[in-house]
Amino acid sequence: MRASPRLAFTFALGAALAMSAVAGEALAYCRASTCAEGQLCGPPPWDDPACKPLAWMRPCVSVSVQVDASEEVSFAQAEALVERSFRAWEEPVCETVLPGPPNIHVMNAGPVQCDRVEYNQTAGNTNVVVFRDAAWTHPDGPHNIALTTVTFSTRTGEIFDADIEVNTAGFPFTLTDDPETVQMDLLSVMTHEAGHFLGIAHAEDANATMWPTYTSGSILPRTLAADDIAAICEAYPPTGEPIDKERCNPIPRHGFSPECAAKQTEGDCSVSAPGEDGTRGAAEVIACVALVFVGARRIRGRGARRGR
Repeated sequence: MRASPRLAFTFALGAALAMSAVAGEALAYCRASTCAEGQLCGPPPWDDPACKPLAWMRPCVSVSVQVDASEEVSFAQAEALVERSFRAWEEPVCETVLPGPPNIHVMNAGPVQCDRVEYNQTAGNTNVVVFRDAAWTHPDGPHNIALTTVTFSTRTGEIFDADIEVNTAGFPFTLTDDPETVQMDLLSVMTHEAGHFLGIAHAEDANATMWPTYTSGSILPRTLAADDIAAICEAYPPTGEPIDKERCNPIPRHGFSPECAAKQTEGDCSVSAPGEDGTRGAAEVIACVALVFVGARRIRGRGARRGR
Protein backbone atom coordinates (compact mmCIF):
# COMPACT_ATOMS: atom_id res chain seq x y z
CA MET A 1 0.00 0.00 0.00
CA ARG A 2 1.41 3.37 -0.97
CA ALA A 3 2.18 5.79 1.84
CA SER A 4 -0.05 8.82 2.19
CA PRO A 5 1.28 12.37 1.59
CA ARG A 6 3.79 13.89 3.95
CA LEU A 7 2.35 16.41 6.42
CA ALA A 8 4.26 18.70 8.74
CA PHE A 9 3.30 20.96 11.62
CA THR A 10 5.66 23.46 13.25
CA PHE A 11 5.16 25.23 16.57
CA ALA A 12 7.01 28.26 17.94
CA LEU A 13 9.24 27.86 20.98
CA GLY A 14 10.37 31.20 22.43
CA ALA A 15 13.41 32.10 24.48
CA ALA A 16 11.22 34.21 26.74
CA LEU A 17 7.68 33.31 27.69
CA ALA A 18 4.63 35.53 27.67
CA MET A 19 1.92 33.40 29.23
CA SER A 20 -1.56 33.60 27.79
CA ALA A 21 -2.92 31.38 30.56
CA VAL A 22 -3.37 32.27 34.20
CA ALA A 23 -0.73 30.55 36.34
CA GLY A 24 -2.09 27.28 37.66
CA GLU A 25 -5.08 27.26 35.30
CA ALA A 26 -5.20 24.11 33.22
CA LEU A 27 -6.97 24.87 29.95
CA ALA A 28 -6.88 21.71 27.86
CA TYR A 29 -4.38 19.08 26.87
CA CYS A 30 -4.15 18.14 23.20
CA ARG A 31 -3.58 14.84 21.43
CA ALA A 32 -1.89 14.56 18.06
CA SER A 33 -4.39 13.12 15.60
CA THR A 34 -5.22 12.05 12.07
CA CYS A 35 -7.33 15.20 11.60
CA ALA A 36 -6.38 17.81 9.04
CA GLU A 37 -5.84 20.25 11.92
CA GLY A 38 -3.36 17.81 13.43
CA GLN A 39 -4.65 17.66 16.99
CA LEU A 40 -7.64 17.14 19.25
CA CYS A 41 -7.86 19.22 22.42
CA GLY A 42 -9.63 18.43 25.66
CA PRO A 43 -11.06 15.10 26.76
CA PRO A 44 -13.24 13.01 24.43
CA PRO A 45 -15.77 12.85 22.95
CA TRP A 46 -14.37 14.98 20.11
CA ASP A 47 -16.54 16.63 17.49
CA ASP A 48 -15.38 14.65 14.47
CA PRO A 49 -15.64 10.86 14.96
CA ALA A 50 -13.49 10.37 11.85
CA CYS A 51 -10.50 11.95 13.63
CA LYS A 52 -8.41 9.44 15.54
CA PRO A 53 -5.95 10.43 18.29
CA LEU A 54 -2.44 9.05 17.86
CA ALA A 55 -1.10 6.40 20.23
CA TRP A 56 1.07 3.33 20.32
CA MET A 57 -1.31 0.37 20.38
CA ARG A 58 0.96 -1.89 22.40
CA PRO A 59 2.14 -1.46 26.00
CA CYS A 60 5.87 -1.71 25.23
CA VAL A 61 7.85 0.41 22.77
CA SER A 62 11.60 0.72 22.23
CA VAL A 63 13.83 3.75 21.76
CA SER A 64 17.54 3.97 20.90
CA VAL A 65 20.18 6.69 21.04
CA GLN A 66 22.34 7.01 17.95
CA VAL A 67 25.82 5.80 18.90
CA ASP A 68 27.70 9.01 17.99
CA ALA A 69 25.66 11.10 20.46
CA SER A 70 27.13 14.62 20.51
CA GLU A 71 30.21 16.67 21.31
CA GLU A 72 28.02 18.34 23.92
CA VAL A 73 26.48 15.15 25.28
CA SER A 74 28.20 11.79 25.63
CA PHE A 75 26.37 8.61 24.67
CA ALA A 76 26.05 7.57 28.33
CA GLN A 77 24.66 10.98 29.29
CA ALA A 78 22.23 10.93 26.36
CA GLU A 79 20.94 7.46 27.24
CA ALA A 80 20.41 8.48 30.87
CA LEU A 81 18.54 11.65 29.87
CA VAL A 82 16.32 9.83 27.38
CA GLU A 83 15.40 7.22 29.98
CA ARG A 84 14.61 9.95 32.55
CA SER A 85 12.44 11.81 30.06
CA PHE A 86 10.26 8.77 29.36
CA ARG A 87 10.06 7.77 33.04
CA ALA A 88 8.45 11.16 33.69
CA TRP A 89 5.53 10.08 31.48
CA GLU A 90 5.27 6.58 32.97
CA GLU A 91 5.32 7.40 36.68
CA PRO A 92 2.08 9.38 37.28
CA VAL A 93 -0.82 7.62 38.97
CA CYS A 94 -3.94 8.03 36.85
CA GLU A 95 -7.14 8.82 38.71
CA THR A 96 -9.24 6.68 36.41
CA VAL A 97 -11.76 3.85 36.86
CA LEU A 98 -8.78 1.54 37.34
CA PRO A 99 -6.18 3.72 39.10
CA GLY A 100 -2.54 3.14 38.27
CA PRO A 101 0.27 4.30 35.99
CA PRO A 102 -0.31 4.85 32.26
CA ASN A 103 -0.33 1.61 30.30
CA ILE A 104 2.83 2.36 28.31
CA HIS A 105 6.51 1.54 28.81
CA VAL A 106 9.39 2.75 26.64
CA MET A 107 12.43 0.46 26.74
CA ASN A 108 16.02 1.25 25.82
CA ALA A 109 16.95 -0.96 22.84
CA GLY A 110 20.62 -0.01 23.00
CA PRO A 111 22.83 1.99 20.62
CA VAL A 112 22.16 2.12 16.87
CA GLN A 113 24.34 3.16 13.95
CA CYS A 114 21.59 4.67 11.79
CA ASP A 115 21.38 8.46 12.06
CA ARG A 116 18.57 8.89 9.55
CA VAL A 117 14.96 9.69 10.30
CA GLU A 118 13.18 6.98 8.35
CA TYR A 119 10.35 4.50 8.55
CA ASN A 120 10.79 1.36 6.48
CA GLN A 121 7.87 -0.69 5.17
CA THR A 122 10.15 -3.43 3.83
CA ALA A 123 13.08 -3.37 6.27
CA GLY A 124 13.84 -3.18 9.98
CA ASN A 125 13.27 0.00 11.99
CA THR A 126 14.37 1.79 15.12
CA ASN A 127 12.89 4.67 17.08
CA VAL A 128 15.98 6.83 17.28
CA VAL A 129 17.19 9.88 19.19
CA VAL A 130 19.88 11.60 17.15
CA PHE A 131 21.92 14.73 17.85
CA ARG A 132 22.69 17.03 14.92
CA ASP A 133 26.12 18.51 15.67
CA ALA A 134 27.28 19.26 12.13
CA ALA A 135 24.26 21.08 10.73
CA TRP A 136 20.54 21.58 11.17
CA THR A 137 18.95 21.33 7.74
CA HIS A 138 15.22 21.56 8.44
CA PRO A 139 13.27 24.30 6.61
CA ASP A 140 12.84 26.50 9.68
CA GLY A 141 16.62 26.64 9.90
CA PRO A 142 18.60 27.37 13.06
CA HIS A 143 15.51 28.37 15.07
CA ASN A 144 14.48 24.75 15.72
CA ILE A 145 15.53 23.30 19.07
CA ALA A 146 14.29 19.79 18.36
CA LEU A 147 12.00 17.90 16.01
CA THR A 148 10.00 14.71 16.51
CA THR A 149 8.78 12.81 13.45
CA VAL A 150 5.92 10.37 13.97
CA THR A 151 4.69 7.82 11.41
CA PHE A 152 1.15 6.58 11.96
CA SER A 153 -1.86 4.88 10.40
CA THR A 154 -4.22 7.40 8.86
CA ARG A 155 -7.09 4.97 9.46
CA THR A 156 -6.60 4.06 13.13
CA GLY A 157 -4.11 6.58 14.55
CA GLU A 158 -1.73 3.78 15.56
CA ILE A 159 1.84 5.06 15.82
CA PHE A 160 4.27 2.92 13.83
CA ASP A 161 7.52 4.82 14.38
CA ALA A 162 8.87 7.95 16.10
CA ASP A 163 12.26 9.67 15.77
CA ILE A 164 13.65 12.62 17.73
CA GLU A 165 16.30 15.03 16.40
CA VAL A 166 18.07 17.53 18.69
CA ASN A 167 19.70 20.68 17.31
CA THR A 168 23.09 20.60 19.01
CA ALA A 169 24.49 22.52 16.02
CA GLY A 170 22.51 25.56 17.06
CA PHE A 171 22.21 25.43 20.85
CA PRO A 172 24.56 24.93 23.83
CA PHE A 173 22.53 22.57 26.01
CA THR A 174 23.14 22.14 29.72
CA LEU A 175 22.86 18.88 31.64
CA THR A 176 23.03 20.12 35.22
CA ASP A 177 20.36 19.50 37.87
CA ASP A 178 21.33 22.78 39.54
CA PRO A 179 18.52 25.24 38.66
CA GLU A 180 20.90 28.16 39.25
CA THR A 181 23.16 27.19 36.36
CA VAL A 182 20.68 25.84 33.78
CA GLN A 183 20.56 27.61 30.43
CA MET A 184 19.04 25.45 27.68
CA ASP A 185 17.93 22.45 29.71
CA LEU A 186 18.29 19.30 27.62
CA LEU A 187 16.19 17.19 29.99
CA SER A 188 13.30 19.67 29.71
CA VAL A 189 13.48 19.61 25.92
CA MET A 190 13.76 15.81 25.86
CA THR A 191 10.77 15.38 28.18
CA HIS A 192 8.71 17.59 25.87
CA GLU A 193 9.83 15.55 22.85
CA ALA A 194 9.03 12.30 24.67
CA GLY A 195 5.47 13.58 24.93
CA HIS A 196 5.32 14.01 21.14
CA PHE A 197 6.84 10.51 20.75
CA LEU A 198 3.87 9.20 22.77
CA GLY A 199 1.31 11.07 20.68
CA ILE A 200 0.75 14.15 22.87
CA ALA A 201 0.46 17.50 21.07
CA HIS A 202 1.10 21.01 22.36
CA ALA A 203 -0.90 22.03 25.41
CA GLU A 204 -2.97 25.13 26.06
CA ASP A 205 -1.79 25.34 29.67
CA ALA A 206 1.29 27.56 30.03
CA ASN A 207 2.54 25.49 32.97
CA ALA A 208 2.46 22.18 31.08
CA THR A 209 5.48 20.28 29.81
CA MET A 210 3.79 20.29 26.40
CA TRP A 211 3.35 24.09 26.28
CA PRO A 212 4.90 25.11 22.92
CA THR A 213 7.35 27.70 24.26
CA TYR A 214 10.41 27.24 26.44
CA THR A 215 11.94 29.81 28.80
CA SER A 216 15.73 29.76 28.84
CA GLY A 217 16.94 28.64 32.27
CA SER A 218 13.73 26.80 33.19
CA ILE A 219 13.60 23.21 34.42
CA LEU A 220 9.80 23.30 34.82
CA PRO A 221 9.12 21.07 31.77
CA ARG A 222 11.00 18.20 33.42
CA THR A 223 8.00 17.66 35.69
CA LEU A 224 4.58 16.91 34.27
CA ALA A 225 1.77 19.29 35.12
CA ALA A 226 -1.80 18.13 35.78
CA ASP A 227 -2.58 18.89 32.14
CA ASP A 228 0.18 16.54 30.92
CA ILE A 229 -0.90 13.79 33.31
CA ALA A 230 -4.48 14.06 32.06
CA ALA A 231 -3.21 13.66 28.50
CA ILE A 232 -1.04 10.60 29.10
CA CYS A 233 -3.72 8.92 31.24
CA GLU A 234 -6.34 9.50 28.55
CA ALA A 235 -3.99 8.17 25.86
CA TYR A 236 -2.88 5.09 27.82
CA PRO A 237 -5.44 4.36 30.55
CA PRO A 238 -4.42 1.83 33.21
CA THR A 239 -5.72 -1.69 32.71
CA GLY A 240 -5.62 -2.76 36.35
CA GLU A 241 -2.61 -5.02 35.65
CA PRO A 242 1.03 -3.88 35.69
CA ILE A 243 2.96 -4.13 32.43
CA ASP A 244 5.14 -7.24 32.34
CA LYS A 245 8.32 -5.41 31.41
CA GLU A 246 10.31 -8.64 31.18
CA ARG A 247 8.06 -10.29 28.60
CA CYS A 248 6.25 -7.60 26.61
CA ASN A 249 7.40 -7.04 23.06
CA PRO A 250 9.04 -3.68 22.18
CA ILE A 251 10.32 -4.68 18.72
CA PRO A 252 9.47 -2.06 16.07
CA ARG A 253 7.08 -2.71 13.23
CA HIS A 254 8.74 -4.81 10.49
CA GLY A 255 11.54 -5.72 12.91
CA PHE A 256 14.42 -4.00 14.65
CA SER A 257 17.70 -3.05 13.01
CA PRO A 258 20.56 -0.81 14.24
CA GLU A 259 21.41 -0.05 10.61
CA CYS A 260 19.60 2.22 8.16
CA ALA A 261 17.59 0.47 5.45
CA ALA A 262 20.30 1.00 2.82
CA LYS A 263 22.79 -1.05 4.86
CA GLN A 264 20.47 -3.83 5.92
CA THR A 265 20.88 -7.33 4.53
CA GLU A 266 17.76 -9.46 4.48
CA GLY A 267 17.92 -12.12 7.16
CA ASP A 268 20.96 -10.49 8.77
CA CYS A 269 20.21 -7.20 10.55
CA SER A 270 16.46 -7.15 10.96
CA VAL A 271 14.82 -8.92 13.89
CA SER A 272 11.06 -9.40 13.57
CA ALA A 273 8.54 -9.59 16.34
CA PRO A 274 7.16 -13.07 17.13
CA GLY A 275 4.22 -13.78 14.84
CA GLU A 276 4.73 -10.68 12.66
CA ASP A 277 4.20 -11.51 9.00
CA GLY A 278 5.96 -8.46 7.63
CA THR A 279 2.97 -7.25 5.66
CA ARG A 280 2.22 -3.57 5.41
CA GLY A 281 -0.51 -2.10 7.54
CA ALA A 282 -2.98 0.69 6.90
CA ALA A 283 -2.06 3.80 4.94
CA GLU A 284 0.90 5.48 6.60
CA VAL A 285 1.58 9.18 6.92
CA ILE A 286 4.47 11.13 8.44
CA ALA A 287 3.76 14.10 10.68
CA CYS A 288 6.38 16.34 12.26
CA VAL A 289 6.03 18.38 15.42
CA ALA A 290 8.82 20.84 16.04
CA LEU A 291 10.08 23.06 18.80
CA VAL A 292 11.20 26.33 17.26
CA PHE A 293 13.46 28.84 19.01
CA VAL A 294 12.76 32.42 17.94
CA GLY A 295 15.61 34.27 19.60
CA ALA A 296 15.17 36.71 22.47
CA ARG A 297 11.90 38.12 21.14
CA ARG A 298 8.89 37.54 23.39
CA ILE A 299 6.03 35.73 21.73
CA ARG A 300 2.45 35.86 22.89
CA GLY A 301 -0.28 33.28 22.64
CA ARG A 302 -0.14 29.92 20.92
CA GLY A 303 2.64 29.03 18.53
CA ALA A 304 2.09 29.38 14.81
CA ARG A 305 1.33 26.23 12.87
CA ARG A 306 2.06 25.82 9.20
CA GLY A 307 1.72 22.89 6.85
CA ARG A 308 4.49 22.32 4.39
